[in-house]
Amino acid sequence: MRPFLVLLLVLAALAALLFGILSLLGEAPASAPGPAGGQAPTQGTAQGQPVLDGGRSENDGRTTPVAKPAAERAPSQPGSASYQYDNTLTGLVLDSQGRPVAGAEVFLSTAYELLFVNEPQDTSQDAVARTNTEGRFAFRNLEPRSRYQLTVRHPSYTLKELKSIPVGETGVFEEPPIHLGEGASLSGRVRDAQGMPIANATMNLDGIQYHGANYDAPDRMTTTSDHEGWYGFANVPPGQRTLTLHASGFGTVTHTGLNFTGDEQVNRDVVLLIGEMIRGHVLQGGQPVAGAAVQALGMASSQQIHRGVAMTDARGEFLLENLSPGEYNLIATAQGYRCEPVTRQKTNTDGVIIDCARDAEMCGQVVDAVTGEPVGAFSCRVRLSNGQGQASSPNSEFVAFADARGEFCLPSAPGGEVLIEAQASGYAPGFSTSFRIGRGQTPPKVTIRLTRGGTISGRLVDNAGKPVGQGRVTTHDVTWSDDVFFEMLGESFPTNITKADVRAGDDGRFVISGLTAEKYQIQVRASGFTRYFQNNIVVTDGSETKLGDVKLARGGTLVGTLFDAGGKALVGGQILLSPTDGANATLYHAKSGGDGRFSITNIAPGRYLLTGSRPAVGEGNPLEQMVDNRGTQKTVTISDESTVTIDLTLSP
Repeated sequence: MRPFLVLLLVLAALAALLFGILSLLGEAPASAPGPAGGQAPTQGTAQGQPVLDGGRSENDGRTTPVAKPAAERAPSQPGSASYQYDNTLTGLVLDSQGRPVAGAEVFLSTAYELLFVNEPQDTSQDAVARTNTEGRFAFRNLEPRSRYQLTVRHPSYTLKELKSIPVGETGVFEEPPIHLGEGASLSGRVRDAQGMPIANATMNLDGIQYHGANYDAPDRMTTTSDHEGWYGFANVPPGQRTLTLHASGFGTVTHTGLNFTGDEQVNRDVVLLIGEMIRGHVLQGGQPVAGAAVQALGMASSQQIHRGVAMTDARGEFLLENLSPGEYNLIATAQGYRCEPVTRQKTNTDGVIIDCARDAEMCGQVVDAVTGEPVGAFSCRVRLSNGQGQASSPNSEFVAFADARGEFCLPSAPGGEVLIEAQASGYAPGFSTSFRIGRGQTPPKVTIRLTRGGTISGRLVDNAGKPVGQGRVTTHDVTWSDDVFFEMLGESFPTNITKADVRAGDDGRFVISGLTAEKYQIQVRASGFTRYFQNNIVVTDGSETKLGDVKLARGGTLVGTLFDAGGKALVGGQILLSPTDGANATLYHAKSGGDGRFSITNIAPGRYLLTGSRPAVGEGNPLEQMVDNRGTQKTVTISDESTVTIDLTLSP
């Protein structure tokens, strides 16, 4: 990756983490990808943003987004995502004695990495299954992935979170048996300052990685105190957790620093103080700002956090109630405004004023680059400029417009150097020139000229030259790599290329059109073949880049058995096959099954380093896994259509 972009991404991650800690419930950054082939999105964004029409204001004649009725929205263009895979992910859920656990809920998700506190999560592939009397669960027709997140819940056992085995395009993929056990317990008593018990207090126990998120933690456990103030959590999973308490008339408080390692019993008594309030107004130039979210954040100690949230009414007034006594920092957020924080406000204070300034709107026009005629239906989003000659980064969701003059206005412009991206059906995505946004300044109107873009075409064939039908072809930035880091970055990765995802026909032919003029990388995945990469494909406007026959290899197979230090077959161990010769960038993952055996198929020919370790983080010690990897590593050479057998044994 370009060094500048690496630095940028690291700084962005640190800034986002700091912002999440300070603001807690601030608006989550979101960036919705456009559909394949550069077509404009037609059903809103992944976060439920409504599709908009351009409306006219009688006051100033500007184009204002107006919600378009759902019945008038056109369906999104079908692409590779509509393809149904013929695969199954299945497995058994057992207790610590190896007996089947019936009625366990197994949740499947792709949101297994939390890079930013309030990062929007892709829930489009989330699913849930329940184990039968034999303890078996099954998920069918899944998009192939190197891993999914599996979360297993049952009231009699501790919650279990783990990463699944890789899921391919076709076939049955057997997850090693998942064993549930009893976890730790947390109990105590809730009292007021005078030592009297507090009944019906609500307590949420969350994983610390979800602290401050603007959604309910997926691993949340909830209970209430009884009439004597006693509460209890059973079967608490290992890890660091936060305990948040709510009780009528008392201040809300969050306790951190709770760490569970096994089946220990933890006692934590809690004292709640009578709730106090902070009241005030959010104003812009003396006028009320309605619908602003006001957050109060106070720190009592390194392990205790007090906070509250309120919305302003039509008069811009807010009332923060049930605050624990003390001092708070107040942060207001409102669409189209930037508000100054107010610090060190004591509870039971009235008349607090939070001043805001209206953000400048960014307006412009989208036109056909050849004819100069307005484009009547399009979508726009804001992007951050990373400097001259560098790719920009998405900074907002797409907003769709329908306007005969091709005009648009986007609110809530971020500070700094930005540009606007536009997409429309039949065109390649286009970008405005970059411009700087200053507080209180109205930027000049921009013109975005859309072209029809360029095309990449080719034919997928095997080593004998026979067509490979229904292969999946995707476009990527030339610096993109198929690994967990890039997978976590998702839409936040800086690139100006057009993301496309198409299926080859039964004759192996594929065409990707509507591509912005850039250098591209393509990736090809087809059942029974190795993953194929081709980089630095030049695309220019109005021309077709013909790749000809794209030859796919069957690859080799690696099988073996993973043993622990005592020579016993290890269930659920992690297998990693890493390339060493630079011929390809693909990492291969596997898990050892119930008999300790593992298998990796369709491996690209080359030299690799093979390692094995005990179960992953959450099921074992990560330091032990590092030792395992060093002690088991072996060099492997894979050739096309060959099978290599290697057993691995963990060091004592």
